[in-house]
Amino acid sequence: MDTRKQLIILIVITASLGSFLTGYLLTHPSGQTSGAGQQQGALLSRFTGIKPPEGSAAPDGLFKISADDSLSATNDGSSDGVLYYHRETGFVSRISIADQKSTLVSDVGLPHLIGVIWSPDVKKVLGLYSSASGTLYKYFDYETHKTAELGSDIAAAAFSPDSSSVALAKISGDETDIIVARPDGSDPRTILKTRLRDLSLSWQSDELLSLMAGVSSTASTLYTLGTDGALVKILDSMPDLKIRWSPDATELLYSSTVDDRPGLRIHDMISGTDQAVGVMATADHCSWHLDGRSFVCVAEENASSSIVRVLVSDLSLKTLAADLVFSPDDVFISHLQDFLVLTNRADHSIWAAPLSQ
Repeated sequence: MDTRKQLIILIVITASLGSFLTGYLLTHPSGQTSGAGQQQGALLSRFTGIKPPEGSAAPDGLFKISADDSLSATNDGSSDGVLYYHRETGFVSRISIADQKSTLVSDVGLPHLIGVIWSPDVKKVLGLYSSASGTLYKYFDYETHKTAELGSDIAAAAFSPDSSSVALAKISGDETDIIVARPDGSDPRTILKTRLRDLSLSWQSDELLSLMAGVSSTASTLYTLGTDGALVKILDSMPDLKIRWSPDATELLYSSTVDDRPGLRIHDMISGTDQAVGVMATADHCSWHLDGRSFVCVAEENASSSIVRVLVSDLSLKTLAADLVFSPDDVFISHLQDFLVLTNRADHSIWAAPLSQ
């Protein structure tokens, strides 16, 4: 009797399961994705960077290429990829933007590494390390493996455009000496002695650098500095000043806070003219195309971001992506000029958005 009961129960369960499967297949045809599923895929892509199945890509096109806690990401000069240090270990990785394949370039641990300045040819670096005496600058050449310690009395540094020299702002008592030297610190030549403080340096053309000096807790003044020591003031006492030079150094994109909002402007170094750019972005969240005819910015407003291309000729705008839930720390255009690469301010993950539109 028990065997017959068990058999009857098994038949009932099998029939119920068959009815359920039949109903499911009738209401969900094979190969068809529901609208709710597509929407969920798009949302996953926007907020997590996980690529949804093909056919349900996020409308903004922004996708995550690395979840690593990155430090000082930059273009890989030989391919359309990104080089970056691992913040916790000092390891170096290269990742492809197209397929997110990662390659470990160096597994040498670098304790106390807090920042990296890459040379334009991406073959040399100045590493910044925390130390008891302050920030220690060290030079390393990835081709020759040459290293050199440059000291902890350096306030700022920049590579020359051809990567053959560095400019160093070295603190000497109440003064700061601006020195041009080989990347390993040899053959130093002082081009300026100044009492300007809170300095940052960039080197935009063979014989022209720029020097930004703090004049208060929030405002800075920008100068150009020739390799002959000629110092010329360009912008005076600008709150929250950020800058981005065009590739040929004839145009200066800069931003300053106006009524608690970033005001983005472009300055023509030849004519001296200055125009407002209609994008709510800071200059450090913009990147120039190599031809200097346009640049791309990440604009942040009302808790969302957008990616906007600006033509220099008429300052016309084209929105490439909108309504992004993203706050960038750094942005740059990829080596092949087909992606905008962004690092996330919150977790230093690396993202990309296509520029082919």
